[in-house]
Amino acid sequence: MGARSPPASETRSGCRIMGNSPSLLMSLGYWVHRKVRDRIAADHGWECAYCGVPVVTITYSSDSDNLATIDHRIPLSRGGTWKRRNLTCACRRCNNEKGDMTEDEFRDLRNTSQTA
Repeated sequence: MGARSPPASETRSGCRIMGNSPSLLMSLGYWVHRKVRDRIAADHGWECAYCGVPVVTITYSSDSDNLATIDHRIPLSRGGTWKRRNLTCACRRCNNEKGDMTEDEFRDLRNTSQTA
């Protein structure tokens, strides 16, 4: 028997996938639908919620720091969820720097480092 593809409704990494559409993207190891990411970015005026840099969803360089990412205000590793109120838009750089800090911890760290 060959390997089978999982049904469209099967879950991966705790997130339900709603089809094998090319408009799905990998974000922090979870599948997030492009429309959800775009909606969250639009809610923030297409700016990073932490540093205010304009973000984009399409880029020709995969290492672009201003690529829009979905960030969890309270990280999954610390009890956060995929509910919309826990999601925000962040540029790739801020998302990577934030790591598993909460939104408040990251903002405090940024404010401390800016005043020093």
